[in-house]
Amino acid sequence: MIVADALILIGPDTMKSVGILIGFLPIILYGILSGPTTESVEIALVTALAAGIAFGFSDLRNGFLIAWINLVFFLIALVLIAFLGMTALIPFLWVLLYATFTVMAFASVMVRSPFTLQYARKMVEPALWDNPVFIGVNNFMTGVWGCLFGINFVLSLISLNTTSLRAPLQFTTYMVLFGGVAFSVLYPAYLRKKRTAHAG
Repeated sequence: MIVADALILIGPDTMKSVGILIGFLPIILYGILSGPTTESVEIALVTALAAGIAFGFSDLRNGFLIAWINLVFFLIALVLIAFLGMTALIPFLWVLLYATFTVMAFASVMVRSPFTLQYARKMVEPALWDNPVFIGVNNFMTGVWGCLFGINFVLSLISLNTTSLRAPLQFTTYMVLFGGVAFSVLYPAYLRKKRTAHAG
């Protein structure tokens, strides 16, 4: 019954929207555009910031954590590097970014407001938003995301001291993010399939 209730609450399209993927667009753009020069990093920061505002305006207005972390992180990085000349921070940006996302994910679970709820609630009726099963499913999904952010944090740390592996490690972090998006789509589908099997 709990699984069935969870599936009803999740709904057929929860987390399947491009919303959570758009949330990572600034990170992806920064990774693609940032190069070995300070100028390329500054251009990448500006682009990431602009993309976060342009594509995430609705999420910013609604207080979505990912959108706001992107905005604050890339704005502060741009000010420190482009305007205050703190270029020594550049190699550590990825480590700081994923550390921030990791803390955000687990902290949101600890305060009983997992960040995936912000996307899932767009797919269900408001009357279901505080249902314990609905929140429990999102606690698990947010916990998975926290682990994925933690993996990328570790990979970013390793890349600081292994120049030859920096590019493959960076590519791996993107694959981890896309894996998270796939999980956010496939996990609800798995629960629905499990419900159907039990019903049959």
